[in-house]
Amino acid sequence: MNNTYMQKAIANRLNPKLEEPRRQIMLHLHESTIAQLTQLAAALSAYSGKKITRNMLIVDAIDVFLEESKIFMTEQKNKEVTNE
Repeated sequence: MNNTYMQKAIANRLNPKLEEPRRQIMLHLHESTIAQLTQLAAALSAYSGKKITRNMLIVDAIDVFLEESKIFMTEQKNKEVTNE
């Protein structure tokens, strides 16, 4: 995976812009995942001096996943076209 989108997401989180309204959903995560998110949120908060929450990190991860998925699907479609 290209780390460019993840690096951009982290930079955007450290210097947030105005965001569009969001809707609430519920996720079931493993305890180990929650612990890792807690540690990362604390580290980013300490580094930036700003409050970074687990929820913010989850939203960032979803945004990166969606962006990477678009690229992946485009690449797959292009491969199918060239193989025809």
